[in-house]
Amino acid sequence: MTPIISICITAYNHEKFIAQAINSIISQQTTYSYEIIIGVDPSNDNTLEICTKYQLKHPDIIKILINSNKDKIYLYGKASGRFNFLNNLTQAKGKYIALLDGDDFWIDNNKIQTQLDFLEKNEHYVVCWHQANKINSEGKYISTFPDKTRMQSEKIMSNLYVSNFIPTGSTVFRNGLLDFSTSWFKYTPYIDWSMHIMLLNLGKGHFFDIPMSAYRIHEGGIHSQLINTDRGIQLLFKQYCDFFNILKDKHIPNWGIKQHKLKYFQNLCNLIHKKSTTIKNTIRIKFFLRLLFSYNFLCKKLFQND
Repeated sequence: MTPIISICITAYNHEKFIAQAINSIISQQTTYSYEIIIGVDPSNDNTLEICTKYQLKHPDIIKILINSNKDKIYLYGKASGRFNFLNNLTQAKGKYIALLDGDDFWIDNNKIQTQLDFLEKNEHYVVCWHQANKINSEGKYISTFPDKTRMQSEKIMSNLYVSNFIPTGSTVFRNGLLDFSTSWFKYTPYIDWSMHIMLLNLGKGHFFDIPMSAYRIHEGGIHSQLINTDRGIQLLFKQYCDFFNILKDKHIPNWGIKQHKLKYFQNLCNLIHKKSTTIKNTIRIKFFLRLLFSYNFLCKKLFQND
């Protein structure tokens, strides 16, 4: 029987967290049938073994996709989890799709029931999401996001062009609206952000102002590593340049793209300024000279075709 919803988990070196992620799905109180697709990239721990134990206990609902290093999609010269993410989506059979990273988990046992009840009753809505609790690597609460004030219906799209405020583990959307097998999705710099923008350009979205998932923040994350070096900052610039050009190719409204460009650079300036207050003045001067050069380059690169 075809499940109503496919729940896609991406896992890589998640030995400490994957059981919690799977348990948070199995414990859902729902009348809707579901399948769990777990994509596992080659890991240096027991992630696959843990997933296999769960699959043996629940063979009717859990499917494991074992990826190899040959499947890796390289982004900006580095191996990524992009193939894992997209392969899960292309294998999903459900009418709806839900997403969850292997180190995150759901905290409300009625999450799936709540979101599917809404989408089943409102056919003109294509996606829904909710708040999430940020936690640290030890599971301690940090904060709840996104801010409810950003979710006013008339401001959702303009805010989404500025930043990706939709927690990935909160999203449930209609399957079949997007073709995840295309090269466009393989190489866009920000896959979840791109997906959210594309979905909300196809139909309406609904926000539940209650936290129903947990999003884990790890120290030394990729973004934190990038902003600590000149080369990393230049890579961030390049990623955003590419992202803006991709949005243009997908016929996203030009006002949204321009708003995105300006707001991003403002945020990046603030970020660099905040980071530079912790280092010596001589280094700060070099930092801002580099920033000034990058600003001139960025303006020419981003606005040359507007």
